[in-house]
Amino acid sequence: MAEKKSLERAAKLQKLQDFRQSVPQCSKAALDAILSRVEQDGVPELHNDKQMREADWRKLSTASEYGPLFLEKDIVLNDGKFAKIKIVNYLSLLAACYKEHGIFHGLVRQAVLKRESTVDAPWQLLVYSDECWPGNPLSAKAEKKIWTVYINIKQLGPRAWAMEDMWLPVLVCRSVFVSKVAGHMGQLLKEVLLSIFDNPFCKPRDLGCKLSAGEADSVRIYLEVGALIQDGQAQKYAYGIKGDSGLVYCMKCRPTVAEPTSKQELRLHSDADVWASFDRMASRATLPTKDFEAWQTATGWSYSRFGLLACMALRAVLKPVSSYMHDYMHGVLQGCMPVAMYVVMEALKAAGLKSWQGMYDWCSLWFLPKAHKFAMHQLFEAKRVDAHRKAERIKAPASEILELYPIMKKYVLRIGMKAGTAAASACQAFMNVCLLLDLLLAANTGRVTGCMLDQAASQVLQSFRSAGCEQYTIKKFHWNFHYGDSLEQHSCLVNCFACERKHKQVVRHGELICNTKKYEDSVYRELLCRQLYRMSLPLQPEVHLLTHGRCTQKLNSFLLSILGSANHAFFLIMFFSSCKLATASKP
Repeated sequence: MAEKKSLERAAKLQKLQDFRQSVPQCSKAALDAILSRVEQDGVPELHNDKQMREADWRKLSTASEYGPLFLEKDIVLNDGKFAKIKIVNYLSLLAACYKEHGIFHGLVRQAVLKRESTVDAPWQLLVYSDECWPGNPLSAKAEKKIWTVYINIKQLGPRAWAMEDMWLPVLVCRSVFVSKVAGHMGQLLKEVLLSIFDNPFCKPRDLGCKLSAGEADSVRIYLEVGALIQDGQAQKYAYGIKGDSGLVYCMKCRPTVAEPTSKQELRLHSDADVWASFDRMASRATLPTKDFEAWQTATGWSYSRFGLLACMALRAVLKPVSSYMHDYMHGVLQGCMPVAMYVVMEALKAAGLKSWQGMYDWCSLWFLPKAHKFAMHQLFEAKRVDAHRKAERIKAPASEILELYPIMKKYVLRIGMKAGTAAASACQAFMNVCLLLDLLLAANTGRVTGCMLDQAASQVLQSFRSAGCEQYTIKKFHWNFHYGDSLEQHSCLVNCFACERKHKQVVRHGELICNTKKYEDSVYRELLCRQLYRMSLPLQPEVHLLTHGRCTQKLNSFLLSILGSANHAFFLIMFFSSCKLATASKP
């Protein structure tokens, strides 16, 4: 009997193997999900690729509450010629997401109960733009590299900011095209914002945008620009800032001393200051090229009359300083913290400790949840250490730095601080960066103030100077002075973790598209259809269990023995390997 079952199973496995090899390549998990859905609901009557595309466009065509879902815009190129691009009609997409009666609908209803949107207290948009790269990043031709723009709503709260599905895509445009656009991403962001606030079907700032999921289920929301949240490179392209090549590298302030170490040594700019500075530069655009370039260098702008700040129609809704929010994921976790980690490791090494090997051994004692799939001690293997020392920073993604810093903090407190006075100042500099990051992570709890962040930022710079490490204070150390500004202005700080995860959705679809003639159209179709489907899923409780499966027979028998049921057939016991925790928010 056992031999017969073994032969039958071998035959079934061979049949499965033949089936897998006869269909186009996809992951085992994807094939499992496809076959399970087919087993549950049967094969759809229409299912070839042409019919799939037709079904996608039919679904997207229903999202037309405030005009067609896709808008064609004329874009001016560097050579003066015009080209057309497609952008998503955000208001129609917003209405379509609400109509799906799922995640977005639930979060909007919860937000309305907390604070209704009115013409005097409009909800604020969070706008994110960045570049991502579907396909092979080592390829000589970057034909699939694209710029994307996502939008969220501030009043939906930290839970919505942390969900990648709540960042609605409104622009997908290839980088090879964007590089030819006059004003670069500034002009494209201008068109995106104009499509929202100058929409012929709806004026979301003055008249509001009605979202409806039925006759008795509707809400009107009023919108304004809240914050543009980007990394440093994207901010330069969006606002036309020269950055390091200009004498004024920060739009929010101008230092009053050569090397400021406190907020008091900065002259903070207002929105009116920025508009006035930009207008003075624009009035000199007729100067000879060499003179005008010198003026741009002095003011810190890369002027374009097609850029975001040159648009007079947006001056009523766009506040260049108030809406300029630095992102601590890029500023601290990809800026100050990796540098501080390197500095303290080198200082401990100079003090006589085998710090890099010590961190390898120390991290080997710690275990993260298996879902993370990240062994921290591997960051301190010999080859990785050589790369860290060459770069003069810990080379790791922001998520790994976030997991590593409290463990390295323990190491410095338990071992590093006892190395003597030689490394004490470097240890203190590292601890000050840890304190700043602790405050930033708790910024949305209501227990942190802008003054606390300003003080922590000053301590970071002062301690680096005291340790003789000011050569490591890159420009992102200056960003630390402006987290307090953003917190006071917006009562919250938004990071880019969810937006970076959102890129994975774009990359997943973009990698599979080989026809680059209609590349943006194909990405839009796949991305937005998936977006609307995700919006139809029910809103889960903020704390809920994930990735469930059946218990093993041994564990099932043990649990049933504890329950003491006479009829075990009524019990189906499941186990869950992970859970979703609540986001940090105000109590």
